[in-house]
Amino acid sequence: MKKINGIKSVDFKLSAEGHGIVNFNGSASIYSRDAGKYVNNHMLPKMRGVDMMRIKNFEDVNDSAVVYVSSNCIRNAIFKSYAYNLKSVTLDNVSDVLSSIVGLVRGYVIAEGSTSLKRKSPLLIEDLVAAPETKINYEQFSQSGERNETSIYSKHTVGEVKYTAYGSINIEDLQFMALEDSLGRSCYREILTEEQGVELAEKITQYLKTLDFEDKYEPKAVFSNNYVRVNAICKEGEAGILLNDDAIELIVKETLALIEDIFINKSDADLKVTEVKVDYNSGSAMRIKYHEEDIETEKDESFAVYYEAMPFTAAEYVAKKGEEKKAKKAKK
Repeated sequence: MKKINGIKSVDFKLSAEGHGIVNFNGSASIYSRDAGKYVNNHMLPKMRGVDMMRIKNFEDVNDSAVVYVSSNCIRNAIFKSYAYNLKSVTLDNVSDVLSSIVGLVRGYVIAEGSTSLKRKSPLLIEDLVAAPETKINYEQFSQSGERNETSIYSKHTVGEVKYTAYGSINIEDLQFMALEDSLGRSCYREILTEEQGVELAEKITQYLKTLDFEDKYEPKAVFSNNYVRVNAICKEGEAGILLNDDAIELIVKETLALIEDIFINKSDADLKVTEVKVDYNSGSAMRIKYHEEDIETEKDESFAVYYEAMPFTAAEYVAKKGEEKKAKKAKK
C-alpha cells in the first residue's frame, strides 16, 4: 500500500460580526397571549434549539433558541459576483463554468433529460452560529400606506451579534475532475474525446494563471485518459484532469480571500467576516475545530496527491468509449 502524504485539507475557523438578522426562515402565524389572537406576517430567523414547524406561540421562542446564518446563505455570498448572471449550468456552458472559481470550488449539477453530471464541491462550510449570549428581541413594523392587517408585520431579531463557523477545503475533491462517466461521476461529459480533454485542461490552466497576481506560480491542469485512485483495489481509471500543487494553492488562496471578504447586507441587517484562521492540515480531520493549538497556519509541505495517470493507449480509450456508448443505448 502506498502512503498518501501531504496536506489533505485546508480547514478554517470563521469569526463574523453584524447587526440584526440577515437570514430569515420565512413568515409564520403565531399566537400572542397579550393580544389574544394570532399575529400574521411574523418573520422568524433561522434558529437552533427550536422546532420551526411547531412554533405556535411567542413563548416558544425562548432563551434556548440560537440564531444562525445558513451555510447556503454564506455560499451565495462567497460566489455572488461570479455567479450573478449564471442561471444554470448546461452542456453548452459547462466548459466556461469549470474554468472558473464557481465550477472548481462551488460545484454544480447538470440535469438534462437522462443526463446527470455534477462537480462535487470541495468546500465544506458550516452554519455561522451566534454567540450563546445573543438575545432575541421582538420588533413591530408597518409598511407605508393605509394601516390594515396586511401593512403591519413583525420580526424576531437581534442587535449586535457575533458568529462562529468552521469550514474545510478537501484537497482530494479539489484536485481531480472526472470528465467521462464510466464510474458515474463525470462533471463534464458522459463520453468525451482526448482532444476535448486536452482543450479543457488548457482552458483551466489559462484561468488559473489569472489568479497568479504575484507571477510566482506555475499552475497546470493536466489531462489523462486514465487516472486511477491511489491504492484502489480495482485499477479501473477515468479520463479526467488533475491539478498540480501550484494550481491547488492558487485556488485555495482565492477561496480564502473570498471568504475573508464576505459582507452580507439585507433585511435591514448586516454581517461581516472579521477573521479567518487557517490550518494547512496533514493530520487529524478538522483539527482546527478540536485541537486548535496544533494547527499549521502556513503551507509548509506539498498537497497530497490522490490520483496517478496509468498507461492507457489511445486505441484502448476509443474501445472503452465504444463499449460505454453501447451500454447507454441498451439502457434506453
